Amino acid sequence: AHCHLVDHRTRHDDPRHPSRLRRRSPYLRPLASLSPHCLNRRVKIKGVTASSVSNNMMLKAVFDGTILASNVFTVVGPGVQSPLQYRIGGGSWANLPDPLGVVTGTTVEFKALPQPSGASWPPDKPVWTGASGSGDQASQTFSTLSANATDYKLVTAECGNTVTGRVIVVQVVIDNSTGVTYDGLNSGSLMCKIDPDAITPSSYAWAAKWPEPAYNNPQVSFQCPAEQSTTILNAWWYATTNDPHTKDAAFYNIYCTVQINGAVYSNSVPASFCVDVYRPQGGWCDPPSLGDIVGYNYVETNGCYVVTGVNVWPKVNALLHNKYTANSQFYPKVQAHEQKHKDDYDNGFDGHVFCQADEFAPMIIGLTNAALGGLDTMVGTIFTLYHTAEDIEMNSVLSTLEDRAYAVSDAIQPFYVYQK
Repeated sequence: AHCHLVDHRTRHDDPRHPSRLRRRSPYLRPLASLSPHCLNRRVKIKGVTASSVSNNMMLKAVFDGTILASNVFTVVGPGVQSPLQYRIGGGSWANLPDPLGVVTGTTVEFKALPQPSGASWPPDKPVWTGASGSGDQASQTFSTLSANATDYKLVTAECGNTVTGRVIVVQVVIDNSTGVTYDGLNSGSLMCKIDPDAITPSSYAWAAKWPEPAYNNPQVSFQCPAEQSTTILNAWWYATTNDPHTKDAAFYNIYCTVQINGAVYSNSVPASFCVDVYRPQGGWCDPPSLGDIVGYNYVETNGCYVVTGVNVWPKVNALLHNKYTANSQFYPKVQAHEQKHKDDYDNGFDGHVFCQADEFAPMIIGLTNAALGGLDTMVGTIFTLYHTAEDIEMNSVLSTLEDRAYAVSDAIQPFYVYQK
């Protein structure tokens, strides 16, 4: 700073002359002790640099080596405007919310604006703490999770004043109780959690990914795709190889994307969800039988009991079982395959008939025994032998039964299960 006295004396002695009307310096008090011929002198201060130190300048009025008056003052420059600004991933600058929530590993850029707007920063200003940078910008990668909802990571910018931004470092995790499920079934629950739990996202969005290549149109349907908790509906099995006979388990990686203060984050560790198919098959057909109740007619002749015919002997038709629910993509295929078995068992094919009451009746008519209990035992024995013979016959044509069923189911898509 340069302080010097400038002589403004004039030929005009009239105090009302314009040259005598001078503004007083706002930094100096009136100097009543000056002689009249000194009152026409003025002080100029040039080249003053802004400072954040209070009372960093002193102004002295000196006449003939004598300090007539002095005053101290502060030269102020631009300050830091509040709040700081931030951006993530090269996006647009925005005002820093209080606090800013980020997930672990996020890099945030910070920017300080001068106050008043448009002012120039002094050299080496602002000074940043909690972030690395120079000038009006700095950045920081937040790798340490906040211990709780008030464990803020502080970022400050200083230039005369100090403006501080607070950052909460969170983690997105998924509580996964899905386990292994089968095609067409719903999963267990999935819940998205934020750690620390005092941070509440403004939105949730569930999504799934799977390894490539994948066949049979991988897809996932969420019951509540925009809620904190959800389940997977009608789990869809996909093939890991382009082979219509493959039956490997299918795995999905589940993610939940959340919005926190306008920024988007997702769990870094996916939740694994497995969809499988039933092995060796997802269905079967119980063969028919004549039931467990033996009903026959008898008469007592000459002290003997004689079977005269069959009374009540209901046939139990073949029973179809399908492990897949109606929501499964494989339900129609399994159903068609096993229905063909049922039809062949119940109605016969190529001269083969199974478990017919009129076929069994001649085997017991005429049986005699002195005791009624003994007659029951004889009928029961023949009943067992008859079913054993029927089982042997059915087993002898199993390959033919399967060929007939595959001829129906092989054409039904998708392939993979019940595919010859």
